Amino acid sequence: MTVGPTGGGKTACYQALQSAMIQLREAEDENANYQRVHTYVFNPKCITMGELYGEFNALSQEWTDGIASSMIRTAVQLTGQSKDYQWVVFDGPVDALWIENMNTVLDDNMTLCLANSERIKLNSQMHMLFEVQDLAVASPATVSRCGMVYLPPENLGWEPYVTSWIQRELYPAADKAEKVFTKEMGEHVFSLFSQSASAGLQFVRSGKYEMVPTVDNQLIDSLCATFISLLPKAKLDLTPEALENTKAVISSIYVFSFVWSLGASLIESAWEAFDEFVRDMVLPVLNVNIPGGGDVHDYFVDLPQKDFRQWKEIVPEFVYDAKLPYFSILVGTVDTVRFSFLLERNLFVGKPTLFTGASGVGKSVVIADTINKLVETGDWASLPLSFSAQTSALRTQQTIEAKLEKKKKTLLGPPPGKRMAMFVDDVNMPALEEYGASPPVELLRQFLDFGGFYDRQKLYWKVITGVVPVAACGPPGGGRNSLTPRYVRHHTVIAMPQPSSEAMKRIFHSILVGHLNINGAPEIIALGKPIVESTVEVYFTVLRDLKPIPAKSHYTFNLRDVSKVIQGV
Repeated sequence: MTVGPTGGGKTACYQALQSAMIQLREAEDENANYQRVHTYVFNPKCITMGELYGEFNALSQEWTDGIASSMIRTAVQLTGQSKDYQWVVFDGPVDALWIENMNTVLDDNMTLCLANSERIKLNSQMHMLFEVQDLAVASPATVSRCGMVYLPPENLGWEPYVTSWIQRELYPAADKAEKVFTKEMGEHVFSLFSQSASAGLQFVRSGKYEMVPTVDNQLIDSLCATFISLLPKAKLDLTPEALENTKAVISSIYVFSFVWSLGASLIESAWEAFDEFVRDMVLPVLNVNIPGGGDVHDYFVDLPQKDFRQWKEIVPEFVYDAKLPYFSILVGTVDTVRFSFLLERNLFVGKPTLFTGASGVGKSVVIADTINKLVETGDWASLPLSFSAQTSALRTQQTIEAKLEKKKKTLLGPPPGKRMAMFVDDVNMPALEEYGASPPVELLRQFLDFGGFYDRQKLYWKVITGVVPVAACGPPGGGRNSLTPRYVRHHTVIAMPQPSSEAMKRIFHSILVGHLNINGAPEIIALGKPIVESTVEVYFTVLRDLKPIPAKSHYTFNLRDVSKVIQGV
């Protein structure tokens, strides 16, 4: 049983062992313990108990086999044909609901007992592996039967990941069709990480700055993904004569990626401290300049140049469209521009993104608008999902599969020539099970980890290609639950701040005046500004003075309340 927080290398550890044993057997090593290894991996919490071990149909009394029983039976049959090892890997939370049925498997009996009286006897060529984050709800009976291997992320650090990432994606990048980097540029990138990554992670962990908790390797992974996504725009000159200028461009790209990975998940109140940290501790060391006046989050790198410009310089003008539904209207602001840009870049490199923020800040609207613009280009398709407290893993899987095309029996994907953005709204809404697991979220985690689902009836693995998940969630509380870190760690987490007073006035003034301009007299149009300003002022006064208390717990106000006032007008 491998135990430890996400990002510690649990999966990579057993995969490395598997690969080493296979290579030793192919090299005909004298030790008979080194044999080929076949693995059967699944998440026991994204399916029901009946689908896991098998069940009787209550009406017909027909027996339906389960995924675990089917895999273990297959593995036992294969051990009789060769000396290969068979590893069955349960990659999901361990709790007393499903693991108790494994007690006879894990003790000296080595027998799986099913509800239809079938007994499957295991042998020494088979091994059970459990990959879990913690043992908070595991029973002593289970723990005592397993050997424990604890893998703390602190022992791993970020250096191995960055080293392998540079070799895989930048230099030598053997799998790439064309040359991306030179050796000197790759060494420069690693030096940028060496000078700033540890200090940045230490800053993020120094206080409770995050709305959705992240882990260190996740932030480094997000930094790498953002860096890769910007390279096509940089059009780097790989000639030796331009090396110094190219290094300067790379440094600017790195700083932008640093701000929008390590600094993207921070709550708004921590932005000022992060701004000071970057300007005092990062920019001087990396020899990069971001202009003063404003936060580091207010600037973007203007590629292919190396200079930084303010987001507000590229905010588009708003054009009112009377045909659009009210809640689909999007007025461009600094926030919408920068978050749309980041989402588009992440989708471009296939990096899942998780938007979080208070209710009503515009997470869903920004994501939906960005995806719609990509769909209009003809290269993308959309797959929207909305979770509620009653969402089940089965219904989620059926909805996803219904929107995909069947390319082969075991391969699903978007229409030919397209990629698909799967937007999951309110991803932390599904009700938790007795022991705290959320089956729909565990299903999505299985997809992120292994790229597919099991067919619920025929019990074979279906691969899903060309789908990039995007998710949105509010902070835990009020029906929303905390997300498992093993799901969150796949994403670039972006915390959307509350719009400022000026941004709110711009948004609602644009909408109201746009509507009044259609058939309003000049004296009526002139009322738009005072109506909006007074509404926004009342909103902030109410937020400040009318706090929720136990007797008045409904005193929770957000931007939707202001929006409904303007909609009513």
